[in-house]
Amino acid sequence: MTASLGGVGRFPSPVGRLWVSPAGPRGPLDGPMLLVLVAAAAGGAVAAVAVEATGRGAFPTHPVSALALAGGAVAVWLATGGAPVRSRVGLRALAVGLLAYLWLGVGACAVDDPVLAAAWSAGWMPVNGLVVVVGLTAAGMPRAAVALSTVTALATVGTAAVAEPTRPFDGLPTVAPEVWASRVPWLADGLVLLLAGGMLAAFVAVVVRAARAHVTERRHLVCCAATTSMGVGLVVMCVALAALRDPGEVDPTSGSVGYVVAVALTSVLAAYGSMPSRWPLRTVLGYWAGAVAVLVGVQASLVRPPALAVALTVAVAGAAAVGAVVTAGRLERWLEVPRPRLVTGVPRLTPRENEVLAAVAAGGTNAGIAAELYLSERTVEQHLRSIFHKLDLGDHDSSNRRVRAAAIWWQHQAAEERVDDAPA
Repeated sequence: MTASLGGVGRFPSPVGRLWVSPAGPRGPLDGPMLLVLVAAAAGGAVAAVAVEATGRGAFPTHPVSALALAGGAVAVWLATGGAPVRSRVGLRALAVGLLAYLWLGVGACAVDDPVLAAAWSAGWMPVNGLVVVVGLTAAGMPRAAVALSTVTALATVGTAAVAEPTRPFDGLPTVAPEVWASRVPWLADGLVLLLAGGMLAAFVAVVVRAARAHVTERRHLVCCAATTSMGVGLVVMCVALAALRDPGEVDPTSGSVGYVVAVALTSVLAAYGSMPSRWPLRTVLGYWAGAVAVLVGVQASLVRPPALAVALTVAVAGAAAVGAVVTAGRLERWLEVPRPRLVTGVPRLTPRENEVLAAVAAGGTNAGIAAELYLSERTVEQHLRSIFHKLDLGDHDSSNRRVRAAAIWWQHQAAEERVDDAPA
């Protein structure tokens, strides 16, 4: 993207290739569609309670599981209001995937049908895949999103086709090998590995893109990378819950309900995690630290004497927490956008106006700047009016003045860097 400043000339600007504007207004059908989704979510929760009342329920219809999936679907759909337009299809598909997961479990428990049970056993795959697709679309990688969607669809259909539940929903964890048999075991394992490999490749691709991106794009891309990691993270969380059952001694039903809740919470975190902010990144790091701590801690619990097992568990949990904090700190320093410096010949701005202008140059919206600097949006608008006046940008349309102000900032930032790099 280039910008012209009259006598200043033209220069390349890295601003806005990924987050050039806030999400556009919602379409005219969003209201009715949201009402339909809420009705389907509420209906699924009520149906789950009804199945439980008949005595045919199991962990897919447990009230906690049903409420988690229903609430998660609504929360993910609501996230479309603040997401870039390109991510909305993926977010809506993820919300529908959570509802489908809920209703499949209700149907399979209600009629004890092995076909529905087999479909439910593969229902985690589209949810996991769509979590990663949301991150890919937010990162501006539509081809990778389509490729992963294709892999997810193939893996889901294949797994459902070869699954042969021997005791559907018998209160055991979904990851327990004695619950699910397969007509073609090697194919089922291969499909799971294919999906896991695709999600891991997607995560690596976004990380590589973030590492090569301009500093103004890094925070958004790192948030997208954190979102794509949640697909693999959900698999790790599933393994952690399985470890709590064996060699741990967590009640099987509780572990299974915990996994369903983890699916819903992971989806919600992924829906909001690709938005440029600090809290999703820190939450994802905490998520990973918790999963690793559970995995290693359960294994440490087998050590004898018990006092040594407790000490090892505490040490592992502490190390995971410290690692998450250190990683978050280093990422924050790497993601820090350089602030504008006062340059001779440019009208002097106040320190706060400098901060606001730097955020504008980084592609921030008024709402985003207000959240980052702990200001109200009205205060941000007042600072912008002052900045436009001091930069002598006239009375042009506000969006044009915003772009021109950002362009001036980048020009003088580059000029300062050339002066600093010049030989003494």
